[in-house]
Amino acid sequence: MLGVIQLGNTTMFIVANYITEAGIDEDGNDVLAEILFITAENKDGSRFSHSSMFSCLGPVETDDTGLPHFPNVAADAYADAYKLRDELEATCDLDNLDPAVWTEIAPAYGSTAYGSLNMEQAYAIMERGVDA
Repeated sequence: MLGVIQLGNTTMFIVANYITEAGIDEDGNDVLAEILFITAENKDGSRFSHSSMFSCLGPVETDDTGLPHFPNVAADAYADAYKLRDELEATCDLDNLDPAVWTEIAPAYGSTAYGSLNMEQAYAIMERGVDA
């Protein structure tokens, strides 16, 4: 977790991240990109992921020799992610999350919500393919 803001006693917004493959460089090596996203976590450990994501690598560019170049835009990605987190903290109603923007993800390991998951719920979360 990269950034946490506690909201009262119930919820915190978190700037989280994961690493994914972004392409291949001129030497044939994988290029990895850090992706930032926002999660909301309730006191019981249940979590939701916001649909906005921010890549720390810009779109692939080709240099004069035709080789791929992966511009580093991490400063902008972090600024945008933290700006969204701050906006959500100020305006988001966690009792009425918009399902078009928020997706339930796996609860925090060891939390009350994690302990109360049944297998059907766990499989449904895994099928959605979102696990922060």
